[in-house]
Amino acid sequence: MSQIEEPAAQPIVTEWAAQYVDTSQFEYLITKLSELADIEKKNQKSSNYNSILLGQMYNELENKFWMKMEKDLEKIDSFYQSELKTGTKRVQEIKAIINSNKLNQQQNLAIVEENVTETYRGLDLLINYCQQNALQIRKLVRHWDANNPHTQLGSQVIKNKLAQHAFSEPDEIEGLKEKLEAALALLLDVNIKEAKNKLTKVYSPTSNIKKKAKMQASCGIAIGITAVLFLAYCQVMFEWPRTEDIKLTMTASSTLLLRTQFTISFLIICYGLLVKLCEHTHINYIYLFEIPQTDHVTGSAEILVIGLTYWSIASVFGILAAASSAGAEHLIPLPFGNYISQLAVKLDPDFWVLLTTMLHFIVLYYSMLDIMNGQNAPLKHLMVVMYKTVTPWAHPVNIANFYCGTLTTSLVRAIKDVTKIITKSQANDFFLCALSAYPSLIRVMQCYIKSKPGRKFYPHLMNASINGLGIIGCFLTAGPIINKKGPLFWIIFCVRIVEITGKIYWDFCEDGGLFTGGTGVKEFKDKRTKWQYGHFCKRPSFVPLSWLVIHVVHNLISRLLWIPDVIWNKSPVLTDYIYVSTMALNEILRRYFWAFVRLDNQQATNCENYLATRYVPILLDDQPKKVVQMTENANAEIAQPERLSFVRPQTASTVMQRIGSTNATIGQDIFEDAKAAADEDSGLLHNNEFNSPSKLMQSIDYQKVEDLENLSDLLDDL
Repeated sequence: MSQIEEPAAQPIVTEWAAQYVDTSQFEYLITKLSELADIEKKNQKSSNYNSILLGQMYNELENKFWMKMEKDLEKIDSFYQSELKTGTKRVQEIKAIINSNKLNQQQNLAIVEENVTETYRGLDLLINYCQQNALQIRKLVRHWDANNPHTQLGSQVIKNKLAQHAFSEPDEIEGLKEKLEAALALLLDVNIKEAKNKLTKVYSPTSNIKKKAKMQASCGIAIGITAVLFLAYCQVMFEWPRTEDIKLTMTASSTLLLRTQFTISFLIICYGLLVKLCEHTHINYIYLFEIPQTDHVTGSAEILVIGLTYWSIASVFGILAAASSAGAEHLIPLPFGNYISQLAVKLDPDFWVLLTTMLHFIVLYYSMLDIMNGQNAPLKHLMVVMYKTVTPWAHPVNIANFYCGTLTTSLVRAIKDVTKIITKSQANDFFLCALSAYPSLIRVMQCYIKSKPGRKFYPHLMNASINGLGIIGCFLTAGPIINKKGPLFWIIFCVRIVEITGKIYWDFCEDGGLFTGGTGVKEFKDKRTKWQYGHFCKRPSFVPLSWLVIHVVHNLISRLLWIPDVIWNKSPVLTDYIYVSTMALNEILRRYFWAFVRLDNQQATNCENYLATRYVPILLDDQPKKVVQMTENANAEIAQPERLSFVRPQTASTVMQRIGSTNATIGQDIFEDAKAAADEDSGLLHNNEFNSPSKLMQSIDYQKVEDLENLSDLLDDL
């Protein structure tokens, strides 16, 4: 290659899922072998035939285990050598271009620099690939030693073989990385240290442990400050009017505006919590939401700090507004409360509330300047997604638009509040209801667009029908309808019941992949070994069972809270400002928890065949933002042991098919061979004190032995 015209289309490592050692299959096999050894130990005194049969079965399975391990070692090393050869060639080509002195134009310099960084990234991933495989094999060997006393080949054999393979100590890659660092230093005319720092910064955004710890500490401090300020706000805003007979003079628009500020803050906080849950369970929200990769990826702690800061600011200005109404003689429950009270009375309450909105506009203004200067790519991505969401007829539906469109259905209260603020509470009830129905219309159009390729009623047109009923249900809260409780009210009420029933089914079965499962769970219908939590969750999952149960209970209760609101709509409790605000925030929380379970289902099964989520990089604990593995989700499987250090949602059958394995049926004759070998030794039975083979086998625990026959199906995948 004499010149580089464009960045390479593919990284060095093109497909990760097909190359990793399948830890889940080995772990399951070790467990079953251990059970077989226990059966042999339990029955060894009662029957020589029993001991021979079980021992022979154990030996056959053990040999298959080690044969499979040796083959995997060879495949891993072969893949490593192939990718190392590709990487070496790429490095040589880049060095040749840089040394050719043909890089006069700035555009060519940028292209070559991008090739350097992409190649460096591929080498980093290749190192991680080698380290993860070596680590998993060592853990498997330790697990074998701890659970299987009858080791014939010996785990030391595998340890020695592992040491002989080059991938266990990938020193060659470090040499190639050093060459790339030197090449980039020559290209940019900087020293090697600066070039290395530049490459490390681009592809290791979370390697700075001190910065991560500092942000976590800042998050803790923000939580404490926010709690103190919000408690003070609640006392001033709600306790003073009731206990000290103070009448707040804020207008209705100011009250709604303050509630809107808290809603915006809560949206950011809930997003931070969603990111935190994704980081904890290794759900790659960055890839699933298609967030642009930058030199700094915002983590959960930073998002929470932003949301808590907005919440604190809203609390402070709410305190000042309430104190302005109460007068300077009332002491605000904060340090220097008397001085704050004196400051508060200097301005009108509505002006204090207006300052929060001005602050939001200032932040938005500077954010727009960053976008215009080519910075803040994640915010630009969010704004584009929001634009495509509110104009669904003009754009194809991707997963980011889908989530954003679904989230808007939980902002009905906020939409009404903003409309009342703009119109000074003069908007007609039917107009407010029609406006709040627009999110449901967005979902209807998205579902219709997704149904176009096949024109099948289920699932997309069915989902569109359910959301279409939601448009009708939005008019249930219109004043003339809800106050009269006439026939029209009960007709819409019944429509709403049908809608909520359909949405509950959709939340649990289709979006969550729970109970009967959904479209994406069909792959696992007859594969019980891949059911994470039995009939409750018939699919792989990254989420603990307790969290799924909490999601089901919370979602079900939240979906039904509208019933008392419309039946007893004139109740002082149900129309109280605190109750209405709490219900609005609870709906946002429900939707974010739903998004978390939906992301889990998307990553594990690719339940709706989005192109962008067909291959998902899995996150690891020690490197939570680094892409280390590409996995195809259509046939996903999760290795339960060692989940925190390595996860691999991928069936072995698909893996072996991809890499051309011809050993897909190695376990079909395991038990037949074992029985045949035992029959060859049947001469020993004639010297036994028992004359009848049936008597010899009476002491065997047949149930456990029959359970082990599932190993034949398991080994078919190996």
